[in-house]
Amino acid sequence: MKVTLVAHGFPPELTGGTENTTLGLARGLAARGHVVSVIAGSMDWEGGLRVSEAEEVDPASGVRFPVYRIHRNDAYFDHWQKADQPAAGRLFDELLAKLAPDVVHVQHWIRLTNDLVVRAARAGVPAVVTLHDLWTSCLVAFRVRPDLRQFCEARLAPEPCLHCASHVPPRPAWQSPEEGAALVEAFRDAARLELGLARVLIAPSRVHGEASLRWLGLAPEAAAELEVLAPARSASAAAAVTVAVPERVTPETPLVLGSFGHWSELKGTDLLIEALGLTREPARFRLLLAGGAPFPDFAARIEALAAASPADVRPLGGYDREALASHPVAAAMLFVNGSRAHESFGLVVDEALELGAGQVLPDLGALGERAGAVDWALSYKSSNAADLARVLDELADEPARVVALAASARLALESDDRTARALTVDAHVSRTLQLYQSAIDAGPPDRDRIPPLNPAREAARLAEIAAWDLALSTTDPKELGLA
Repeated sequence: MKVTLVAHGFPPELTGGTENTTLGLARGLAARGHVVSVIAGSMDWEGGLRVSEAEEVDPASGVRFPVYRIHRNDAYFDHWQKADQPAAGRLFDELLAKLAPDVVHVQHWIRLTNDLVVRAARAGVPAVVTLHDLWTSCLVAFRVRPDLRQFCEARLAPEPCLHCASHVPPRPAWQSPEEGAALVEAFRDAARLELGLARVLIAPSRVHGEASLRWLGLAPEAAAELEVLAPARSASAAAAVTVAVPERVTPETPLVLGSFGHWSELKGTDLLIEALGLTREPARFRLLLAGGAPFPDFAARIEALAAASPADVRPLGGYDREALASHPVAAAMLFVNGSRAHESFGLVVDEALELGAGQVLPDLGALGERAGAVDWALSYKSSNAADLARVLDELADEPARVVALAASARLALESDDRTARALTVDAHVSRTLQLYQSAIDAGPPDRDRIPPLNPAREAARLAEIAAWDLALSTTDPKELGLA
């Protein structure tokens, strides 16, 4: 089978859940003898609009496959208004003609263009789509309101989405409300078309997939055709850590909590510290906080919150995901997750589970779905520091419950119980191949459903992009929302 995987980035340049999932899938497919290629976006813009080529090697099998990166050079190409980029689309068309795959698997559109499935369909190639996040239904990508720091359930539409997006710079201050509204509708309609033309639609969790369709205003029956496929993860070779929990939690024998990952408001790092301050006796808790913030201002804010907290909050710095068991954060008796996002799956939960401790997770999205399916996790009301404080107080009052959560976590590991867990790489690849075959059997969409290539529209769109960049360069940064 000839397979082309498409993502917004690819290691080693860009790493993250989607990028690493794409890498693992590509290696797994190549190791089984399939002809694999990758088309990825890039943050490297300085060389101009172009395609670069690299080679990836599967370390296990030694099989090699090509990685093509499409480099854009227009300003702020991650911005929602830059989702439609015909010049990048033409480069994608050329690569498809060169590679001639049997199936295209779209993992993400950002940094590329928002009509990848349409372009594949025009080339006669069926597409599979995986909804890794909420970019298709949210202008700010994560559905956490920047102004309120609360999760948003609104359908994608000019109101309230345009106002919400205006809080994320750069704000196109030169546009009229009518122009902005038309762009929101175009963004939404492009996403609807892409998902509608996909021959197989995958989501890492049921709740994530159904919500993504609902917020795009797609018919409920579309959810019935959704394929749920958990991501793959190669479990850490390190054994789970056994940490003794005190029979009585006091300031002298505190309940040690752990958290690791990027520090950000989206991931709720600040919410964890706030919750500790709301407990009845904050001195009963110690929080081991591994990781760091990509932006210095937020890192300084977390350091200040930690220093001022009535609880014992200890920032530990960075960590190696493959060596968490030897990191000081592994001394945690219980792991807490503060994410405000509607997570699609949350591989950080699997990483924490492998350390052999129970978890406290927000009740939103896949994290809530996963917590409700297992006995090694509890949940609290998402974005609600007071409710998290309530759960922590209850556990500190009854530390035997913390012990029971840890015992359940170790049992899940020892028995290889995959309930609400990531799949093995082998299982993930096997199921994905079945879905590819379904897409190939279905063939490309009927021609009457595929919008024909419109060179005049593409030329007009490229002119709009050039005008956007010019307006950006001549507008006062304060009007753009930039410091």
